[in-house]
Amino acid sequence: MGPPGRPVASRDGRRRRSSRDRGSPVDFMTPTTAVLFPGQGAQALGMAVDLVDRYPEARRVFDLGREILGFDVLAVCRDGPEAELASTRVSQPAIFLHSMAALEALGGRLRSAGAPAGAGTGPLCRGLPALAPAGLSLGEYSALVFAGSLELADAVRIVGIRGTVMQEACEQSTGAMAAVMGFPADGVEQAVAALAGEGLAVFVANYNSPSQTVISGELAAVDAASERLR
Repeated sequence: MGPPGRPVASRDGRRRRSSRDRGSPVDFMTPTTAVLFPGQGAQALGMAVDLVDRYPEARRVFDLGREILGFDVLAVCRDGPEAELASTRVSQPAIFLHSMAALEALGGRLRSAGAPAGAGTGPLCRGLPALAPAGLSLGEYSALVFAGSLELADAVRIVGIRGTVMQEACEQSTGAMAAVMGFPADGVEQAVAALAGEGLAVFVANYNSPSQTVISGELAAVDAASERLR
């Protein structure tokens, strides 16, 4: 490679510009910006409806999801029932598609506002300045698409299969998980320890944040812990 900013000769002898001359995506990123994508449990009835109504780019994402998955995820987001939206088979693609739809809408707005072409970290959201994407569990697939490491259509298929297989596994198991919100972790630990002393198999599984702790174990034990921690 030649010095930065200088034309570089390709193998066929033609001249091409270096990435700096072309306006590399790195030129428009900031070292303090990152995008974090949510995992399962972030679903809510009515999610994505306003987004799809306002932005054609967002609607196209859900249209692709319907075509690949064979059912209308947006209809469940809009109309429920809430129990169906909360099921693993539906909630995982719903959260993933919502994340992608939000990116498409944001990218479209930034491009309309004159953001430099190619300023994002991946092809899905050109125009969004960010240094790095990351995701929690399911959100890792959103991050991979945003980074350009996974095609959107392929990710929809993977997330659809993932949600279905995990749903089937849950239905064949006597175990369960629950997110405890609004309690400090030490309070959850004390409740779990007390139930364990009563012979119930329940454990702390994840420390998601200072105010959210995930517990897991046998269904009856998780139900008992959830009731005690209300």
